[in-house]
Amino acid sequence: MVSIQKIGEIQFDKVTRQAMAKQVINDLAEGTADPVQIHYNIKCLEDLIKQITNDKEYKSIVLFEAEKHGKAFEFQNSKVEIKETAVKYDYAACNDPEWNKIEAEILALKDKQKERETFLKTIRPHGIDIVDENGEVYTLFPPVKTSTTSVAVTLK
Repeated sequence: MVSIQKIGEIQFDKVTRQAMAKQVINDLAEGTADPVQIHYNIKCLEDLIKQITNDKEYKSIVLFEAEKHGKAFEFQNSKVEIKETAVKYDYAACNDPEWNKIEAEILALKDKQKERETFLKTIRPHGIDIVDENGEVYTLFPPVKTSTTSVAVTLK
């Protein structure tokens, strides 16, 4: 098992990160590494990082230590700053009738838009002719669908 000390020993400057990424891709391209195994390992590392960085105790410990250095400081090849992030405002708490009215209109329009999108998805590729309120005929086509094929890994 990799200890936390081992993670602390790795040099993560920009050049090293780029070199490590390039080496992994080269190993995969040359067939010296199993692509599915590497993809699985990377997904596990992403999950590990997410578990650590989302943990409240971890965040508290890091903040406590960073505060010892001031609001902003250089650390290895980075600038570290203590700042407010992900600021959110709850306008519903303002008790503003005008804002409440606008919000209700937006929600109604979003519902209407979703309904229309659901309808548009049902149109066959050749389209359908529609007559508008002025008697003009136009053809509706289904939405253009694009996708990317990727390998999804669901960790258990």
